[in-house]
Amino acid sequence: MRGNGEWFIFVTLRKPGRQLAFADNILAVDLGCKNIATTVNTANTRPNYYGRELRCIRGHYFNLRRKLGRKKASTK
Repeated sequence: MRGNGEWFIFVTLRKPGRQLAFADNILAVDLGCKNIATTVNTANTRPNYYGRELRCIRGHYFNLRRKLGRKKASTK
């Protein structure tokens, strides 16, 4: 490949690696916007939701912006 008067070469190497052991328990983490962090694992399939305090803070400032917008005082 050539770019800006220079030549580049891309090389891919394969290296034999260790084989990973089978896992009995897998943990999945979803970092989202609505639910800040949600986890679920194979031992307990019920999801856990985290971030309640942060959602409360977001809700407080959302309502504050809404009130100020209704008063036309968003610059205060």
